[in-house]
Amino acid sequence: MTHGVFAQTADNDLALICAEIPVQITTPLQDQEVMEKQEATFVCEVSKPNQTAKWLCNGVEVNIASGRYEVKVDGTRHSLTIKNAEKSDQAQYTVAFADVSSTASLSVTGKLNFSQFHANKYRVDQKVDRCKTFVSRVYDERERQSVVKMLLLLMYCIVFVY
Repeated sequence: MTHGVFAQTADNDLALICAEIPVQITTPLQDQEVMEKQEATFVCEVSKPNQTAKWLCNGVEVNIASGRYEVKVDGTRHSLTIKNAEKSDQAQYTVAFADVSSTASLSVTGKLNFSQFHANKYRVDQKVDRCKTFVSRVYDERERQSVVKMLLLLMYCIVFVY
């Protein structure tokens, strides 16, 4: 896109002086927070289509050839996707055009620890089994009636008092 201004020459003629309007960022990058092994995508929009962008990580150009990053340009929309994010990807990411740039940070949180999850699930399963055993013992004994009364009283308190 160009911008023109008329100016008067020394001969009193009019001349059109054209100047290129610089690209502007219309939608800056936003900070991202993902878990390990997820994708993180930074998106930026500019005022002119098909502009050349350079992506930087902490000031160093991103190595697109590594296969961990994907860069897309769709008209005025520029995006950088980081595949399988790792803790080491936590950084400041910048998209730089001729005269303007935008920067945002990536925060990568730890992945779910499935061994801890299974250990906790095992403990819960043990407690559930103990409760089932207790209930079956109570069910088989004469105390069943008093347990039922206590449960009804508890339910009454939950429903009507709280």
